[in-house]
Amino acid sequence: MPKISVVITAHNYGRYLQQSIDSVLAQTYDDWELVVVNDGSTDNSDEILKGYARHPKIHVLTLPGVGLATAANRGIRESRGTYVIRLDADDYFDENILLVLSNVLDRHPEYGMVFPDYYQVSQFGEVIDLVRQPKVNDEVKLLDRSALAAGALYRRSCYDTVGGYNEELRHQEDYDFWIRFIERFHVYNVQLPLMYY
Repeated sequence: MPKISVVITAHNYGRYLQQSIDSVLAQTYDDWELVVVNDGSTDNSDEILKGYARHPKIHVLTLPGVGLATAANRGIRESRGTYVIRLDADDYFDENILLVLSNVLDRHPEYGMVFPDYYQVSQFGEVIDLVRQPKVNDEVKLLDRSALAAGALYRRSCYDTVGGYNEELRHQEDYDFWIRFIERFHVYNVQLPLMYY
């Protein structure tokens, strides 16, 4: 059983999908599996995913267009890792994100989730900005959670406790998940930019 499950949700992001998957394959940490949820894509996503069909650590789940929250939940349910991290198909990881974040959860059983800072990039891959996430214990208002859906590593047991993503929501499902999560568990920001958003 892998330690970490990476879940990529994809809907018509074929132009970015290979970079997203390849950023998982390039990880310095090796104990992972990847579940790619292709949710009703009508672009070239299927063709791209065929190129990974024989990879032993990659599983593709095809859904008919159920929406992001449902797709994320289905992908997580199909996965087997102790820790889970989501990645949207138009984002990609730094090669050390799994190593750094899993070390924090391994060493700190009091944390339910750990998340990084991130680089904001253009559609051409140019770095536009370095976004520093607020430290949760220092910030009362946590309104800017734009990248939380991707790049946050959490314990599967905590995900199960909060009940996953609310599938009735079509927007802000990640913010809703975040609020329910921090009500019950401690979270931690490593203050390193480990994702490209």
